[in-house]
Parts: sequence; structure tokens; C-alpha cells
Amino acid sequence: MTTHLRVTIAAAGLFAPALLPGVAVAAPDTPDSVRLQAVGERSSESARPDGLTFRRGGITRDTVGVYNRGDSAVDGLVLQMTMPNDDFGFARLYDNCWYALEGKPGSAWCEFDTDIPAKATLQLAGPVVSATDDAENRQSDMLAVRWVSRAWADAAGGIEALSNEDATAGTHAVRGTEGTLTLEAGPPRFGSITGGAEFPFPLHLAGTDEPLGAPNILPPSGPDSADLDAVQERTVAGERPKFTSREPNEPVTGSIGVRNRGAAAVDGVVVELRLADDDMVFLKKHENCWYALRGKPDSAWCQFDRAIAPGATLKLGRDVAMATEQRRGDILKDIRFRWASAAWAGGYGGIKGLAEMSATPGTRVERGTGDALTLVPASGDLKPGLTGAADYIHFSIVPYGNEPSTPPTTTAPGGGQGDGGGLAVTGTQTATLAAVGGGLLLAGLLGYATARRRRTRFIA
Repeated sequence: MTTHLRVTIAAAGLFAPALLPGVAVAAPDTPDSVRLQAVGERSSESARPDGLTFRRGGITRDTVGVYNRGDSAVDGLVLQMTMPNDDFGFARLYDNCWYALEGKPGSAWCEFDTDIPAKATLQLAGPVVSATDDAENRQSDMLAVRWVSRAWADAAGGIEALSNEDATAGTHAVRGTEGTLTLEAGPPRFGSITGGAEFPFPLHLAGTDEPLGAPNILPPSGPDSADLDAVQERTVAGERPKFTSREPNEPVTGSIGVRNRGAAAVDGVVVELRLADDDMVFLKKHENCWYALRGKPDSAWCQFDRAIAPGATLKLGRDVAMATEQRRGDILKDIRFRWASAAWAGGYGGIKGLAEMSATPGTRVERGTGDALTLVPASGDLKPGLTGAADYIHFSIVPYGNEPSTPPTTTAPGGGQGDGGGLAVTGTQTATLAAVGGGLLLAGLLGYATARRRRTRFIA
């Protein structure tokens, strides 16, 4: 490596955090004592963020997440989001958020009562970003995301005060009224670029009229009266999912199980299955499942009319999915599974209604025609993770062609590289240089986006 390149890389690492837009001017002098890390999807080979992709006038499923890299649970979370320009806005104004919307690109502060366990990852359960009908297709648009603890936000005056500090002079922040934004379990493949509480999500506009994005409806967020844990093979409860390597077109193995930890029997359960990306498919379409299959990664809701006694553990009777190939360095994949009672599902239109909530706008869900997916008794050795009724089967797909064939290290978002870590970048030297190049490019894009934003604020 030349001296010039070493200096350039060092400078990028030194100044990248300062380039992140959207840090609240109301931040108190005392830093947040909670160690939160903003995370999202990124290529496991290049380390570049995948970002969020939109149609003009559309919204997308927002893979915006947070990782608790501390050693204790955090009681309550707060999220700040800042748009790069007026081409993007908020898909919905949620009632647990305050918004600064006038005079400059919008921003929001949202509060969540959710506790996040140590070493756990959560993500937004509902869509938050939309593109305008006349949005320009630029390469420099970034959604600035920042996570802090609720205790820190309260010390700064609360999210209303923080949002008003972001507002243009002479304007006031407004509270949303359109449902509640919630958090759900996030995948173990999430990683970070900055290693800290801030993350720049690239915003891309798709050049196609094909269905794309998340539905503009509220995802289900009501509590379930059943006490269910998602379980799979683990040495001890709470550890990360076991990691395996699969060949293309080879079924993904792993127990997708459920345990009734409550004191009463649960009369029927449902499971949501969500595949990581478009390279994955369901092995079979079962008659007791409804599927959303177009416009984004496939998902399904399946129902089982079987009572689960207190303390009992069941699992799916067969493998459910495979990856057909591995493209663009997307080695890390997962199958998300979430359990709920049949009574809870009935309040949202049953599994068909839930599948329709998961479907891309303009597409239809379909019921399977194959034999029923079943539940079978499972060993009590299956153990839960950190996030209750949701969990992930975590695996990699052996690359093809010129892609590196070394499976990636499966460290947690904050592990393996100290507090400023992230998923380890593995593979050949080519992949490492790509990661360096991507980081330098990202720093340049962030600088450009920040300069644009500063000009906007100066004019205002």
C-alpha cells in the first residue's frame, strides 16, 4: 500500500463520523452512556450498505436497525431520522414520533417503549421513508439515522424538544397521528459501517415500473396474549443462531420451533416465514399457508390447528426454503420466523390478512396447494434467542464464479473488532480493496450530501 493511499484511508476514517448529517443540535454535552449501534443490510464481501430502493412516489421496507453492544438491557430507545433533500419524505406520520417538516428536508424523532436485551438486534417494523413523484435519480442521497437511549433523550428535553430544535426558525414540530411505529427482531446479518450510533442509508430510485416496496398500511403491532418463544438449536439460551453453509439449491436445514412458556395451553398457532432476499425461494407452497411472492423477498403466513400445552415444544416437520444462487457478494442469508397465537392472527384477518399486509402494493397473495405443513414434537433442547417469538435461521451460500469462497466470520455487529466493529469483511484481497474503495466513496458521498444540506439551512 502506498503512503498516499494510507494517508487517504486514515483521513477517511478520521473524518467520516463528522460527515454524518442529522445530528441534533439539541444534544446535551454529556454523551449517551448506552452503547447503541445503528445497523442495516450490507454486502458481506464489499461491506457497502445495501440502502433502500424506491419507485418514484413509492415506499419501501426499511431495513433500519439498532444493535445493543452493551452488557445490559436498555429500557427504551429513541431514533432520529433526517432526510437528505425534498425528494424524500415520511411515508406515514406515526403517533410516537415528532416531525420537523417545514422549510428544509424533513426530520423526525421517534420513541419506543421496547426494551432491547444486551447483544440483541431490533429493526423498524413499519415503513418510514417515501420518494416523491418527481424525485431525481441521484447517487448521493443518504438517510441519516441515529439511535440514542430514551434516558438520554429525556435528559435533552424529550423528543418534542429535540424535534423543535431541528425545525426551521419560525416553524414548529408536529406529532404524528397515523398509527404507532414499532420494532421487531432484526437479522443477525445486519452490520454497520461507522461502528457507532449513526448510520447513512443510501436511497436509490429504481428504473422500473415493477412492484417494489412495502405496503402503505400499518403492520400488526398489538400484543399477543400467548407467551410463545421461537426456538432452535443452541448451546445456551440467548446466544446467536448457529451458522451453517449451504450449496445453491440445497434445502436450508435448522429447526424452526416454538415453545409455550405460558401457564395455559395455546389453541392453535401461526408462523410468519420471511426469506432474506430474492435469491431465496420456498421449497413448496403448502395449503395451510398464504404467500406474498412478488416485488420483494418472499414471505408466508402458515396456520396450525394444534394446541400446544404449557411447556411443550414443537417444530416444523420439514425444511421450508433454499437459496437458488449467491449474487453480488450476498453470502450471508437468513430465514426469519415469528410465532403468534391463532387468536391473535384472527384479529388481523387471519393468515390471509397478515399475508396481504406483507405483500407489495399492486400484487396479490396466493394460497398454497401442496400438502399441509405440519408441526411435530421437538426436543426440549431447542432454546430461544433474545427476542421472544421471533428468531432467524442463519446461513451462508457458497459463491460461484469469481466470488471468494471463504465463508464470512459470523461475529455480532459490535463484535470481533472492538466497540467500533461490524461484521468482519472476509474473502480475497479484492474484496478487502473493494471495502476500502467503498468506504472512501461513501465518505465522499456523505460530504457532498452534507454540503447540500448545509447550503439549504443557510438559505433558510
